[in-house]
Amino acid sequence: MLLVLALGLTFGLVFGLPHRRYSVTINSVSGLDLPPSKNLTLDPQFNLTLRLASASPGRGACMDAGTYVHVSYRCVPLATSTAAPCRLCVGPMKSREQLVVSKGTGVQLPGFLMDSLTVDLRSGVEAFNVKIGRSAGHHDAELVASCGVRRIGDTARCDSDDTCPDLNQKANDDPAIISTPIFIIGRSQGLSTQDQP
Repeated sequence: MLLVLALGLTFGLVFGLPHRRYSVTINSVSGLDLPPSKNLTLDPQFNLTLRLASASPGRGACMDAGTYVHVSYRCVPLATSTAAPCRLCVGPMKSREQLVVSKGTGVQLPGFLMDSLTVDLRSGVEAFNVKIGRSAGHHDAELVASCGVRRIGDTARCDSDDTCPDLNQKANDDPAIISTPIFIIGRSQGLSTQDQP
């Protein structure tokens, strides 16, 4: 009886624990400087590394088709990547890295936020809120993971609480905020493009 319980506990620990982990690194940022005209319109680009990993010795992990990375400043949307075109998976205890470019076009910030952003960039503080979302069809979006507020160069585990409203709410409320996203598949570790059970 004890043997059966021990085997059941072991099976549960190996196959039942949360196994999918995300992390994001902000490699570099461009397009956040105001042009000479002082027009408060930005075309930001965030070069990111998205890492998918399995933390289980018995289960792989998958990133669903439709997954994308969203970047905001003080909860104002700045840039979004396009959705991943297909499901991507790794085997047990393996990881995979994706190079992701999140872009925004014609992003408008209030003057006081632009001043604050300029100061934060110069001082190198944690300023950008990074989220991983998944397109759920039409205008809906599902939050997959929140990576918290990060600075350029930071690598963050995406397991923090979400402190901003719905991913698309501000963009829907303000049609002036437009995102033109790009999703680029990059280098990998323990690569597997097949679905894991």
